[in-house]
Amino acid sequence: MKLILNVIVGLCAATSVVAGTYKPRYRISPIDGSKIALPTKEQLDFQDKEIGVLIHFEIATYLSIDGCNNVPNLVPDVDLFDPTLINTDAWMDTTTALGAKYATLVAKHNCGFTTWPSKVTFQTRDNETVPYNYTIAQSPVHGKDVVQSFVESAQKYDIGHGFYYSVVVNNFLNVQNSEVRAGSWAPGQVNVTNSTYDQVVLDQLGELWKNYGSLTEVSAFHEFLISF
Repeated sequence: MKLILNVIVGLCAATSVVAGTYKPRYRISPIDGSKIALPTKEQLDFQDKEIGVLIHFEIATYLSIDGCNNVPNLVPDVDLFDPTLINTDAWMDTTTALGAKYATLVAKHNCGFTTWPSKVTFQTRDNETVPYNYTIAQSPVHGKDVVQSFVESAQKYDIGHGFYYSVVVNNFLNVQNSEVRAGSWAPGQVNVTNSTYDQVVLDQLGELWKNYGSLTEVSAFHEFLISF
C-alpha cells in the first residue's frame, strides 16, 4: 500500500509537538456548521516573519543548463562541486538587507548531490549495502559541510533557518516522479528499489531535521510515495 504525502510544507516549531498530545483548535462556521481550523501560535509566528529567502547552491550551480531538471540520465561528476570560497555569512548579510526573517537552503536538489556529508547507507538491487557516496564528502571540498555553515551563519545573524529537499527527483538513484525508473541505468547511477529509495529519503530527512538545530521551515517538492 502506498501513502501519498503532499509535502510542500512550512513547518515551524510545531513539528516538535508529540503526536497524540496536540488537540486541534477550530471554530464552527456560522454558515454551514462545519469546523474551520484555527492556526496555532507557531503557525502565526511563522506568518509574522512575512519575508523569507530560498538559497539554491549545490552541484547544479556549476552546470551550463537548468540543473538536472528533465535530464534523467545526468549525474554530474562530483568533482564539479569545487567552490573556492563558501561565505555563508555573506548570504545572511543579503538576507538581513532584504528584511527577511528566515532563510531556506536547498540541501539536495534533483541531481541527488547532498551539500552535507550524509552518512546514510542503503541496499542496492544486488543486495550490497553501500554508502550514499554522492555528497560534499566525496567532492574536492570534502571536510566542509555547507548545511552546517549555513546554520551557524543563520544563528549568528538571528535568522530562522530551514531546508529544501527534493523528494520527487534523484538522478543519482535514477528516480523521476518519486519512482525508480524501469530499464537501464546511466553511468553514475545506482540501482535501487522504490522501497529503498523511500528509506533513503526518510533517513536523509532525519539527518537534516535532527542534526541541524530547530528549523523554521521544511520544504519538499510534489508528492513522495512511501511503500508499506
